[in-house]
Amino acid sequence: MYRSEKKSETKLGTRTEIKNLNSMSNVRKAIEYEIKRQIALLDEGGKVVQQTVSYDDQKNLTFPLRSKEEAEDYRYFPEPDLNPIIIDQKWVSEILSDLPALPQELFLRYTTEYHLSEQDAGVLVESPEQARYFEALADQTGEQKTAANWILGPVKSWLKENHTRMDDFPLSPEKLASLLALANEGKVSYTAAQQKIFPELIRQPDANPMALAKQLDLIQESGTEAIMKHVHAALDKYPEKIREYHNGKKGLVGLFMGEVMKSTGGKADPSLSNRMIMQELDKRKEDE
Repeated sequence: MYRSEKKSETKLGTRTEIKNLNSMSNVRKAIEYEIKRQIALLDEGGKVVQQTVSYDDQKNLTFPLRSKEEAEDYRYFPEPDLNPIIIDQKWVSEILSDLPALPQELFLRYTTEYHLSEQDAGVLVESPEQARYFEALADQTGEQKTAANWILGPVKSWLKENHTRMDDFPLSPEKLASLLALANEGKVSYTAAQQKIFPELIRQPDANPMALAKQLDLIQESGTEAIMKHVHAALDKYPEKIREYHNGKKGLVGLFMGEVMKSTGGKADPSLSNRMIMQELDKRKEDE
């Protein structure tokens, strides 16, 4: 059959246009009818004529309106009334060089150069504003992972709660970077930075993060002598727990740590406090 032979053809056949269709349903019906008509015509050895047809939805058939036997009827030729436009390749190259990186390029950079997870990178490139803010914050801090965590955590939560977008976020990358620096330097805890200083900084975008930390009494105690007093007090409070710790219950370090943080009002450097607790526990074991 001619129909099966046409399946192997790589060249398109003669076109027809269907015009004056007033609904998607009629578009579908007209196309289905025209397919059947052309197949039957070719099977009978006929030839499809290049023409414009209309569709009769009452009779469910197409009928010719006018013939278009030449390609020029479709205006496939240069417009004689328009001058040719010659585009300088140097100008094209300059435009291309000024274009921002596309999401795919940013995603690849974030996952390969910044070593972010595909999930985090995918969220960061959801909007150009978010990607630009992330890159600016990462440049300011030198910590791509920390910058990503803050944008995907506190910043994104604030945007969602306030039904707004990155363009309307009140803190500049430089201002947020100065808050992150306080936490990275151990002057305030990450918890205090996120839960206490960050909300207050949003309310006062022109404020200095360090000044706010002092105002809120959130500066961590980082001196070993000051923290050691709290470590001794915590251990002295639970002598029986020290024996249990030495007998294998290592999870009790959390109990002592909690006591230190409670007595310092959460201002003790967690990392330093944990090391000092471990050192004191080892020392007391040697003294037993």
